[in-house]
Parts: sequence; C-alpha cells; structure tokens
Amino acid sequence: FVWNWADRNKFVQNCCNKYWPGAYTLIIEDRVGGSIALRIPDSVTTLKLLNLTGPLAVTSANLSGGDTPVGFELISDEIKNACDYILEEPELMSGIASRIIDIRGASEKILRS
Repeated sequence: FVWNWADRNKFVQNCCNKYWPGAYTLIIEDRVGGSIALRIPDSVTTLKLLNLTGPLAVTSANLSGGDTPVGFELISDEIKNACDYILEEPELMSGIASRIIDIRGASEKILRS
C-alpha cells in the first residue's frame, strides 16, 4: 500500500524492508512533490487490522511533546475523547516513542531516536 502514496525508488524500498514492520516512522517523498510519514508496526493484531481496513490515519497515545503512556489507563482523556476507536494493545505500550527517520534524500536522517 505504501506505493499508492510514496515515491518508489530502490533506496526507499531498502529502508522500508529494513525498518518495517517495527517501531519506525519513515518520512518519505510522496507522489505529488510533498512528503508523508508512514509506519507499519510490529504487531500481529495491528497488521491483521491493516489487512482488513487498508491504511489508517491514526494518532499516538500522547499529544506532541507529552509523555508517552506505558499503559492504557495513562492515556489522557483528551486523546480518548478525540478518537472514534482505540485499539488497546498492551504489547505496544512500551512507553518508548517510535524512531522517526527522514528518507526523503539519498541518506537516512534520524529526527527522533
């Protein structure tokens, strides 16, 4: 599904194969001259859901700059109230945010580790 939105080249394909599925968000050049951030988590449940639905626009379990919750009960009411659905998956509640890697150029640039 990535290639519906992202520019396809050997470097990007290699990075996708290297980092996915996993805790990595990749910023990729899109097909219309902009960019898009994509993630394919390493979670059986989430991968099954994505196979059923196709791509989903989702949020993290925290607001930008906020603490990453390590349990469902620690997700803020603001996040819970703003979502139509929440997939509670304890195996993903590590408290560690995904690493963000910009691969829009010819090399990998880590934006958040």
